[in-house]
Amino acid sequence: MTGHALDAMAVARLEAWVQPSDHAAASVLRRCGFMREGLLRSFLIVDGLRVDVADHRVYSRLAR
Repeated sequence: MTGHALDAMAVARLEAWVQPSDHAAASVLRRCGFMREGLLRSFLIVDGLRVDVADHRVYSRLAR
């Protein structure tokens, strides 16, 4: 699906966000050609407060 989106649909960039503890999802993303770009710290607001436990890693795959 990612290849189709990037090639046939001319999408320039795909992103996936996963929790740092989700090693299985990160492994699948890497096998699908995604590269880890960084960590979003405290990017969610829960009950009006930014929460550190809601960190997510950002992976992307770019069109060739």
